[in-house]
Amino acid sequence: MILPANVAKHQVVAYTEKSQDKHESRHIQLVREYGFHPRSKVQVEDGALLPRKFEPFPDDMYGRPLEEIDNFIYEECTNGGSLSHKQIQHHPK
Repeated sequence: MILPANVAKHQVVAYTEKSQDKHESRHIQLVREYGFHPRSKVQVEDGALLPRKFEPFPDDMYGRPLEEIDNFIYEECTNGGSLSHKQIQHHPK
């Protein structure tokens, strides 16, 4: 059967033990790289302004990878903390 060019082709693949192992090894790799499992939906983007509700932004977080800043913001938001309205720039380690 030939599908028209504008129809997406999707393939359903069973979630197997191999799939689980791949997922777990990716999780372990992320934890080793960042010291935690980064969230899949980021809260901040490179160059974005943080809302005023995040004031004051801790000095030790400047220049940190966005994944660490995003995780910090998530933890502050869920714990009722505050950060900053300063522009975040991504500075690799």
